[in-house]
Amino acid sequence: MDGIGSLEDVRLAFWQKLERAAAVASDPWHLPVLGTVDDGAPRLRTVVLRGFDPTTGRLWCHTDTRSPKVEQLGRSSQVSWLFYDREEKLQLRVRGTARVVTEGDLFEKAWAASEPRSRKCYLGPHAPSSLVAEPDPNLPEEFLGRDPTVEQTEPGRDRFAVIDCTPDAFDWLRLRHDGHTRAAFERDGDDWTGNWVAP
Repeated sequence: MDGIGSLEDVRLAFWQKLERAAAVASDPWHLPVLGTVDDGAPRLRTVVLRGFDPTTGRLWCHTDTRSPKVEQLGRSSQVSWLFYDREEKLQLRVRGTARVVTEGDLFEKAWAASEPRSRKCYLGPHAPSSLVAEPDPNLPEEFLGRDPTVEQTEPGRDRFAVIDCTPDAFDWLRLRHDGHTRAAFERDGDDWTGNWVAP
């Protein structure tokens, strides 16, 4: 297990990687897969990691309130995340519970930090996953090929939400041709209990 260190070293390393991924768009973990449950079946999609709290381990992304995943989270708060760094061959799976946030401090900070080019996604005339007659970017015509001003994005505020996840478990896997290494971490009050597990 050359270069891995202790279980706590592993946890702190992916903690730092999550914090960086939330801030750096080019980081491989910036675009994880988020899984929800719908009628007993998994539903997966790629999202943008918008925030990570190194104090609590909470992580969050943004969504349109009209998105099917909002309705799914209303029925089941159970979620999973999948992060993968192809260059480092590092996988992280996260299991936890999520809530949809449409007001309060987290919401206000998230909306304020969103650039107009991101906010314009919430100006779409159609709810996400709606059937359309032909390929449609789901943007107002006046914003095709250009970004709105901050003021012009304000109507999208009512469609904006934060999916805030409190993790219960992390599963870390480092892939190597000479032998993989895996560790699992479970929430233990305000702390984490880690164990080495077979890959």
